[in-house]
Amino acid sequence: MGIYIYYNISPSDNTTINDNVIEGNDGVGLRIACVYPNNSSGSSNINNNIIKRNKNGISVLFSNTNLTNNIIADNIGNGVDIWSQAGDNVLINNNIINNTGCGLIIGSNSGDTVLINNNNIAKNGDRGVRIDSFVNNIFLTNNTITENKTSYNGGGVYFTCSEENAIAYLYNNIIWRNEGNEGDDIYNDSHLYAITYAHNNNFHDVAGRQFTEDLNNIDTDPLFVDSEQGDYHLLSGSPCIDKGTADAPELPSTDYEGDSRIIGSAPDIGADEFDPSNPPTTTSTSSTTTTPISTTTTSLPQPPSDCLSEELYGEHSEETELLRYIRDNVLSQTLTGREIIKLYYQLMSDN
Repeated sequence: MGIYIYYNISPSDNTTINDNVIEGNDGVGLRIACVYPNNSSGSSNINNNIIKRNKNGISVLFSNTNLTNNIIADNIGNGVDIWSQAGDNVLINNNIINNTGCGLIIGSNSGDTVLINNNNIAKNGDRGVRIDSFVNNIFLTNNTITENKTSYNGGGVYFTCSEENAIAYLYNNIIWRNEGNEGDDIYNDSHLYAITYAHNNNFHDVAGRQFTEDLNNIDTDPLFVDSEQGDYHLLSGSPCIDKGTADAPELPSTDYEGDSRIIGSAPDIGADEFDPSNPPTTTSTSSTTTTPISTTTTSLPQPPSDCLSEELYGEHSEETELLRYIRDNVLSQTLTGREIIKLYYQLMSDN
């Protein structure tokens, strides 16, 4: 086990874990347990840590939890596992990637808040997010939840509001290309009279109870820069740009990297806010890490000097300009298209 903290002095104890690398432990990377199950004043504050390649990432029992700016990746088991009896659970700006179990589990038995904002939750092996709530208000706002899998229901998000006065708000989220038994992207297992809102999200397959309100959602490829390499920035042609709503409850003022949340006419859908003054470029495909690198990018390979189209049509002909336009504005916007460009350049170089 990496770090194990046990509350045994006062129900108002606070624990702060900041700026650590917790890696390669044969047990839970970080475990916090409170002996006061009705504690609503003590908090576990976990910020700016890298927690990876452990047997389970983070486990918190009977404590309010604030989880901010962490990388929780490549753990054998669940990424984050929180069971709370009282108080708020707040998760903001985390990357929860490629854990073999569930990316995030929250079980809450209190009347307080579960707030999940600006997180990238991807490629986890047994759901992206599972929330089991009784009477809480649940807020999922501006998260990117993608490429998670499960053999159960709800590959991206499975949530339940067990009591009739519970409310769930799903606003401005990308919940896309997940896999599950029923509800690849979302399974709503809430009480018949619980209120559930889904506004301005991008998702494809939803099962379980219908949302109370289901407004302005889209169903289309979000066009990530390179999801294969864990780069979930939005490309300039993404249909998620300016398609969120500023009326989202608990709308964050910045995205997961600290960029302003609204750049343009409306907030973007997902954890990333596209900045046209500093657009991302294609990430290198040579890296083997699954942990996303948010700022280091490289451009597409340059064409060989003896370009076939220039030889056939001329360097500045209409045909050559059209082919360049298709390369730069169509093919380069998708992973498959970029592979086609690379193969073409490689073929030209070999010849």
